Formats: sequence, C-alpha cells, structure tokens
Amino acid sequence: MATLLVDGFSHYGTGTAANATMLEGAWAALGALTKPAIPTWAVQDEGYWLSESGGVVNRLVLPASGVGPFYVAMSFGATSLPSTSNVRVIDFRDSSNRIMAALVLLSTGSLELINGDGTVLVSTSGPVVVASTRYHLEMSYTKAGAFELRVNAVSPSAISATGLAVGQTIVGVLTSNDIAQLGFLYVVGSGDTAPLYMKDLVVRDGTGTLNNGFEGDLKVATLFPAADTSTAGWTPEPRKKIGNGYLTIPTTASNNAGVTAVNAAALQLGAGDFTLESFVRFAALPASGHKAAILGMWNEGGNERSYQFYLDGTTGDLSFRISTDGLAGTVNTIVAYPWVPDTDTWYHVAIVRASAELLLFVNGIQLGLPIADTNTYFASTARLALGLQFDTSYVNNTSVGAWYDETRMTVGYARYTAPFTAPTAAFPRGSGSDAQWSYVALLAGYDSSLVDESSYARALTAYNSAVQTTADDGTYSYQTINQATPRDDTMMEAALIPATDILTTTANFSASDTVTVGTKDGSTAAVYTFKTALAAAFDVLIGATAQASVNNFIAAINAAAGSGTTYGTGTTANYDVNATQLPSAEMLVSANTAGTAGNSIAATSTATGATWAAATLLGGVNIPGPSNFTLQRLPIGTTVVKSLTLVTRNYKTDAGTCTDTHGFVGSLGTVSSGAAVPLPTSPAYHADTFETDPETSGALSPVSIISGKVQLNRTA
Repeated sequence: MATLLVDGFSHYGTGTAANATMLEGAWAALGALTKPAIPTWAVQDEGYWLSESGGVVNRLVLPASGVGPFYVAMSFGATSLPSTSNVRVIDFRDSSNRIMAALVLLSTGSLELINGDGTVLVSTSGPVVVASTRYHLEMSYTKAGAFELRVNAVSPSAISATGLAVGQTIVGVLTSNDIAQLGFLYVVGSGDTAPLYMKDLVVRDGTGTLNNGFEGDLKVATLFPAADTSTAGWTPEPRKKIGNGYLTIPTTASNNAGVTAVNAAALQLGAGDFTLESFVRFAALPASGHKAAILGMWNEGGNERSYQFYLDGTTGDLSFRISTDGLAGTVNTIVAYPWVPDTDTWYHVAIVRASAELLLFVNGIQLGLPIADTNTYFASTARLALGLQFDTSYVNNTSVGAWYDETRMTVGYARYTAPFTAPTAAFPRGSGSDAQWSYVALLAGYDSSLVDESSYARALTAYNSAVQTTADDGTYSYQTINQATPRDDTMMEAALIPATDILTTTANFSASDTVTVGTKDGSTAAVYTFKTALAAAFDVLIGATAQASVNNFIAAINAAAGSGTTYGTGTTANYDVNATQLPSAEMLVSANTAGTAGNSIAATSTATGATWAAATLLGGVNIPGPSNFTLQRLPIGTTVVKSLTLVTRNYKTDAGTCTDTHGFVGSLGTVSSGAAVPLPTSPAYHADTFETDPETSGALSPVSIISGKVQLNRTA
C-alpha cells in the first residue's frame, strides 16, 4: 500500500469539539486555537481547512515509519505573509519528536528547507507564495536527505536536492532517524501571526504499485452514505423518535434543566387510576447521590410532596414515590425496580395505577409484579415538573439529561393493565381519535414548539437550556452517521444480546416443587428440587419467605456461597444460565452465551406459586450480518480517483469483546476488507484505505465509487 493517510477535515466539523475528536485519530497534538475553518479567500473551495495554531504544532503520527521516500501533498495558503522566518509549513520528525527537517515560509514568499538545528539546506531562488492564494504543495523526503518540492505541480527553482545534512546535532554528531511524524502550520517562538491553512492532505510512501510517487493536484472529497442496500439487523439509533421534534434536556453544570407547568386540579392524581408515560432517551445516567426526575409534582422545601417518577442514581432503580400529606414522614417509595437503560436509546416508560395496583412498564414490558396502592396522594400546590425536580425553583442534581418525546398524563384512567406493544406513532389528539381524551391532563409532542397539546393547553416553562428541538437526522434513519460534526449520541448499532427469562413467585415453594432451567453439563436438564432439608445435589432449601427461597435458588444456579446449607452439596453451576435477584420475589436468568441459541433454553416449573414469563428464554440476538451503504455522488468534474478512505467513529457499550471489520464492496459484490479493529468503550476514529477496485484489482475509478458500496461489519 502506498497511501498511508488522507484527511480532508470536513468530517470533523467545526467548533471547540473538533480538537478533541481529531485527536482520537492519527493526530497526536493540536494547538488550542486549531479547528477546521474556511478562510475568506477560499470560500469557493468545498469543505473545511485546518488552521495555524500559534506556537503549538499540529502533529500527525504516521501509520508506518521508515526511511522514505514519503510523499506529502496538501492544499495550502496564508492569509498574509509572515514578518519573520519562524513560520513552519511542515516538518519531518522521528519517533522521539526530534525535527529532522522543516519547510519554512519567509516574509518574501520564498520557501526554504532547514535541518533540525535551523541550518538552511536549500531554498527557492525567489518568491513562491502570495498571500490569500490557494496553492497545491507536494513534496518527497527521505531520512537520507533527499527532498523535492512541487508547487501547483511545478518544481520551483533550487528546491530539489539530495544528500542534505538533515537531522539534529546530538553530542556533535548529526543524526537522522526514521521518519515517524509530521508537524504542520506553526510559528516557532513569538512575535508573528501568519494565519496559515491547509486541506486535502494526502500522505504516501514509495511502496506498492499505485500512488507511490508524485500524483499532482488532487482534492479530498468527503462523501456520506446516501442509501442502504441491506441493514441485516443493524439498528439505527437516531435522535428523532416520533414526528420531527423532541424536547432536549441538556446535562448542565448543576444538572438542573427541565420544564414545568403551573399546578392545576386536573394534574392531581388523588386516589384514582392514572397513566404517566413518555418516551425518554438518556444522554447520561444519574450519578450516585443524584436522580433523574422523569415526571412529578414534588416540592420538598415547601412540604408539598405528591408523586414523583424517577431513576435513582444511587440504587439504580426506576422508582415511583408518593406522599399522602406532603410531609417527609409519609413518603413511600412504592415501586423500585432495578433498571440500567442504555444511553442514546429511546425507551417508552410508563407508571400506571389500575384498580388500586401500580404497574411499571418499559417498552410495553411489565417490570415486576403489580403492587397494591390504595393511597390518596397529597393535593400538592407544587408545579408539575418534567425532567427535573422543582420546589420554588429548580433543584440541582435532579435533571434527567435526556431527550423526551410524546409525554402524556392520563388522570382517571389506566391505559395499560397488561404487557403491550410500545407506541410507534404519535398519541391521538382529540376526542374523535382518543376515547379517553377527556382524561388527558397533559400531552406534549414537541414537534414544533414547547406547548401542551391537551384540551387544557397549559403553558410550559423551560429552565436552563431545556428546549424544543427539530431533528436533523436526515432523510433516512441510518443517516445519523452523516453528521459533519461528530455526534456520538446517534449511531448504527450491531447488538449481541443474551436471552433472558423471569421467574415470578406469588407464594412460597412447597416441598418437592421442581423448577427446571438450562442444563447441568450441556445435555442433562438441570432440575432443582425444593426441600425442607437438603439431601442431594440440586436440592434447594425452602426459606421462610418466597424471597428467601428465590435467593437460595439463585445461589444454586450460580454455585455461589451456601453449598450444603442453602442448596445441596455437589450442585454445579448451571451450564447454560446465570441468575440475578429482582424485587418482589422475582429472579432473572440470562443465557451464559449471547445470541439466538439461548432462545431455545427451556424453563419449566411444577410450583403453583412460581411461574416463568415464557417456556424458553427469549430475546437473544445474534451479531447481525454486514450492512452495505451506497455513497453520495462524487464532485462534478471528477475524472480520477486515487484512493478511498473509509472513516468510521466506533465504540462498544460495555467491556465485552467487540471487533469491527469495515470494507469496500465492488459493483458485483466482491468485498475488500479493512483491518479487524477491537473497539474501545469511548468513541474513536478509525480509517481504512482502499486503492484498488474489488472487482478488477486495478486502480479505482469514478465508476468504482458510483457503483460500489461501503460496508459496516461487526465481526465479534
């Protein structure tokens, strides 16, 4: 391969975030002032330029070091010429960051090559650069001191030489190590402000049969996916959920953004049925000691507590608490169910009271058992708050830090009394489409403004940058990866999920009850027998309560502490599943191996008070197959394509193994694969470069790009 690195800078976007995102790629250092920009004299050029950063070098680490020759090509310009000879266009460095040679721009517009000690090696015989003008610079360099520069594809006089004394003097010896890094656009010392810009950066070496020499004035075009040909199980996670808008509740310094509405009688829940629901997409989860107040009427400072639906950062529980008189003494957290949502993923959450029982749902799945609730909630004077807790003002460290869509309060009616399919469309508006419209006390869809769309038309007040936002995800949901400014809260997701099942007990076990789940050794069913006295392996001691019995069962499945006391001696860990305690005498079992194979693991029970949610574990998902995407059209007038660099920004959501292999697909389906890349847990750039057409193994052409596709492929 000859092409080592290509950077057009447009895919980083602009602003202060650009520095940090660029540093996740090949860039090792960037000046504090450096960011992609468009100089006024280059507005006719598409895309952004990298700018000069004062006395701090923009340093690039080469994917491969060596003796050279290395070829560097770039578009270059200076808004004004420098007043000193301290302005560096580019330098060549070794792995220890020692400068071997540097190309310097002089106040006259001339260019000169100096070695690491500042000695002039070779220079142009006259001015080359004029201010506020775009040039294409292309140069070759070796550690042996061979250098050639071409400006706009022409070699200026006296700027080509071999056998130059490059390197730095170390203990009286001039040394020249392998070339490992490049530095760009900086001023040595102080006293000069020469605004330098570069774009269309291409770095090559002399190996391979293509692109291994001077190539002339080339541009770097940034193309985004334009259509998908197969998604093969990849799931888009856009910001847009339902309609074109949503509520943005940003995480502020004190975590205190949200929306409120003035107190009203229709917002009081009292002793009747109700349904509180919203789509929520967490940007971050609350820290320990904090909470994410999803919805509530809860004024602690004024003893005006009524009800609050929230995610507890300390316990990790999705909780619902109430008060019957507004005072702290009657506060009762009726529902507390462990739930760790994935960030940047939409969930429909609902808390329902139906016939004096509370039910909790996430994406239509009931979490836990119905819980008796005959309380009459306090008729508080507090404001209704969405996304934070509000006393007489906002309360720090209670904000959700999320996006909301389709928030609805139905007071006096229980919409969900059993598991259901989560909504995929906007809630109905008006009595003609919603038979329970008269019970709707608040409804906000956030599509065009921050308003209550119920018949009450309540005024909604935003605090601390909470704002209605119109989605900019693009025409297709997969175009969440099309943003020029890196936005890691939108993505294409390739999941690998284990199958699960839940055992729910409504009464304690009786002697000789059996529960079967998974196998002992991969073939023999694991049958657990509940006993008042342990006698054999895979016996489980009946506890004083159903919860105690479930805890003993969990220990047996996991072969945890308690062998011989809470479960029978000789019991081995379940071959297929592991178990976790849930509230309300429930137990979650998860397949030890992720994927659809876990969906065939059987689960049965002979106990009248213990039932499985399903006869087999469910929900296991395999790694999806490759997904192919066609690209936007090439710029008008493109006649040659030298290489294609596929830039992705990838990460995994947990500590498990996850490897991506991306590729370029030819017009007939032949795939050229890039490197298999283990993903980090924080988003980072990765680039694969392709120089040949997959179908012909010859050079790329415009037809290769027009007819080809890029491929996303999770391989582990």
